[in-house]
Amino acid sequence: MIPEFMRRLSALRRGKQLGCELDEELRFHLEKQTEANIAAGMAPEEARRQALVTLGGIDKIREEYRDALGFRLLSDFAQDVRHALRQMRRSPGFTAVAVLTLALGIGANTAIFTVVNAVLLRPLAFPEPDRIVRVLEFNRRHGGSVFVSPVNFEQWRKQSRSFTHIAALWPKSFVLAGDRPERLLGGTVSPGFFEVLGIRPALGRTFAADEETAGRDQVVILADGLWKRRFGSDPAVLGRTITLNGASFLVAGVMPEDFSFPSRRIDLWAPLVLDRSVERRNFHYLSVIARLKPGVTAEQASGEVDTISRQTERQNAQPDPDQGAGLVRLREQMVENFRPVIFILFAAVIFVLLIGCADVANLLLARATARQKEIAVRLAMGAGRLRLVRQFLTESVLLALVAGALGLLLSHWGVRSLLALDPDIPRAREIAPDWWVLAFTAGISLLAGVAFGCLPALRCSSPDLNSSLKEGGTLAGGSQRGGVRSLLVVSQIALSVVLLIGAGLLIRSLLLLESVDPGFRPERVLAFQLSAPQTTGSGSPGPQGFFRDVLVRIETIPGVTAAGAIDEIPFGMIRTTRSFEIEGQAASPFRAFIADVRIASPGYFRAMGIPLLLGRGFAERDGPDAPKVAIVNELMARRFFPKRSPLGKRIATGTPPALFEIIGVAGSVKQRPLRGEFGPEIYLSWLQRPAGELCFAVRTAGEPAALVPALRSAVREVNRYQPIYAVRTMEQAISESITSERFNALLLGGFAAMGLLLAILGTYGVIAYSVEQRRHEIGIRMALGAQRSDVIGLIMKQGTVLALAGLAAGSAGALAASRLLTGMLYGVGATDPLTFAAVAFLLGAAALLAAFIPARRAARADPMVALRYE
Repeated sequence: MIPEFMRRLSALRRGKQLGCELDEELRFHLEKQTEANIAAGMAPEEARRQALVTLGGIDKIREEYRDALGFRLLSDFAQDVRHALRQMRRSPGFTAVAVLTLALGIGANTAIFTVVNAVLLRPLAFPEPDRIVRVLEFNRRHGGSVFVSPVNFEQWRKQSRSFTHIAALWPKSFVLAGDRPERLLGGTVSPGFFEVLGIRPALGRTFAADEETAGRDQVVILADGLWKRRFGSDPAVLGRTITLNGASFLVAGVMPEDFSFPSRRIDLWAPLVLDRSVERRNFHYLSVIARLKPGVTAEQASGEVDTISRQTERQNAQPDPDQGAGLVRLREQMVENFRPVIFILFAAVIFVLLIGCADVANLLLARATARQKEIAVRLAMGAGRLRLVRQFLTESVLLALVAGALGLLLSHWGVRSLLALDPDIPRAREIAPDWWVLAFTAGISLLAGVAFGCLPALRCSSPDLNSSLKEGGTLAGGSQRGGVRSLLVVSQIALSVVLLIGAGLLIRSLLLLESVDPGFRPERVLAFQLSAPQTTGSGSPGPQGFFRDVLVRIETIPGVTAAGAIDEIPFGMIRTTRSFEIEGQAASPFRAFIADVRIASPGYFRAMGIPLLLGRGFAERDGPDAPKVAIVNELMARRFFPKRSPLGKRIATGTPPALFEIIGVAGSVKQRPLRGEFGPEIYLSWLQRPAGELCFAVRTAGEPAALVPALRSAVREVNRYQPIYAVRTMEQAISESITSERFNALLLGGFAAMGLLLAILGTYGVIAYSVEQRRHEIGIRMALGAQRSDVIGLIMKQGTVLALAGLAAGSAGALAASRLLTGMLYGVGATDPLTFAAVAFLLGAAALLAAFIPARRAARADPMVALRYE
């Protein structure tokens, strides 16, 4: 019996089929063997037990059965793959269109997921990153997190029991002396900064505790980029003395290549020496990070720092009861502004992929018409419907996998484009594909293959054999399939409407932002920054003399029509807000009066094109020994001096407060961001409030960039070791201030355009297919006297119905989805009727054009040829 059973099993395996179920095989052979044993004189129970032993046991039989079944499935799968590859080779045009359509959608999804994975999902590249937090101060009344004051930081460091380490950071610029002087962006950090992050230098050491005191802070740790760029990766740089800002610093270490906190622009780190003067202790300018102790929750630590802050505030001479403190996970704080944007973009690329899947599903349904004979013959010869469904799904999944491979290549270009559009994406250096990205691409490719292949597979696997085997027969259910294809097109148009309206709102918002009046004339204005050297040029009486000599030389350059300087230029990275009081009005400086305070030179307003509305500007006579003077902007004059002139009034600002007489009113100027409102501003004379770093504004008669070499020469004439930096035109500064808005609009607009193109192609395909199916009907109509305009109108009606249905469904969806964009819009509502109308017109016109092309072709057809079609 065993040889016979094994022979049958082998025959079944060779024949790639199993003739009967396992249980039937077992029962048959078990009964035969049991009967033979009884005939040989065995008792029935013994005969049955011996039969099982003789057959080798159920497990062995089941194993053989599984082997045969697995071989069959593997063989069938290989056959399906070979057949799918043959189909792809036979229809290269169809394959190319389907693969490219899907590759665009999969590539866009992979690119966005690469960013999502690196920015939002991947842990920070530090040991135990979830224990690293950012400690913040905030105002309970006005909201918004702010930087930390030195007094609070020192109290947290002394009293907190929730952290293993706590450290502060304050950015500072340095000038590296040498044959090629270079301005460097540095971070001054307190001891424990690198311990908070759990990072050790690649070379050397971190800062010691006593190096945060003045006189012992002349040490520096280099970033890997600076070490390679200026020191040739020389390990002997450790212990070497370099000159920064005119002072000698000892190189104590070099950080690893992949370390770039808090920014990839950081060139070096130096010890932070806290300014303990009365004037600076209440300023909020420090960034504070900390590492939680094991077992301490963020909520516990937040409560502790808030309690310490309250106690410190009560000891303040002017306590502010609304001031509080808390903390947030460092990773959450780094990406909180980017998270909503990336989720909206992710939703957009999913829409694009769905539109692409609908397009390919329509292509597969259309191609099934050409394969009707093949499908009918296979069914007539005994192929089961499940077998056909599996074959169609294999073809669609294979198409999707090829598209996924191409999409992975496209995503590499897409990620580079994303970083080029917005270089300030958080954690940008970490954005790179990994195994999660590869798994995502494979998964979304398989999902897309099943999604667009399932419906055609089910539809095409059940034709009417009689009509399909006839010459010219069509697949059964053709009208239903036409309805399904139309439904797919309606869904494509609806998804495109949602994308187009979202993109339209962002683009209109961007255009409104670009047309905002900043309050000055940015055309032909060049701006650059300059730091005062520790030792200035010969004859220069200190930093103030250095800046004055530079300004005098700039004004003599041919092509310069005006020049001035200010400590913080509009659309810069830093804003200084200070409290002030108006003489004769009692008010708490914490609650009532806050303004941006600027230090400007006499020629600044003319150079920037800021109008002087009342009074006069600064003059050389407003020196350090003259009465202190100030200029306020129009908003401040209107808000704090209503119905009366502010000229001659006096305001107090600074610590300790000093009185300044208002001598003029200037026009209000937009600061960063451009979408923000005008705020109160106070300008002080640079002769009465010296600064260590100034921004110069130079108005030119011609192209500003052409004067950059002359400006560098003018500065070198005063001090050849002092470089200028942050050189840009004010038009560039304004443009860079709306980089994120432009990024959002361009990216969503690109995805919307991609979705529109795919939707229009889908509409064209359905109408063209419908015309082909109705060719005989069209011939009869024209033979009976129908005009070409009648045929065009008949087909255009179908396109109009599809477009209107898609527009209605898409507009309803956009009404709900566009509200998610509210925080990203400026000057336009989420339900802006102009945008909705423009999108409806654009998409409707495109859909009608897609319908008109096959309609015109049908109207030009010869009726006799059409009548002979079937």
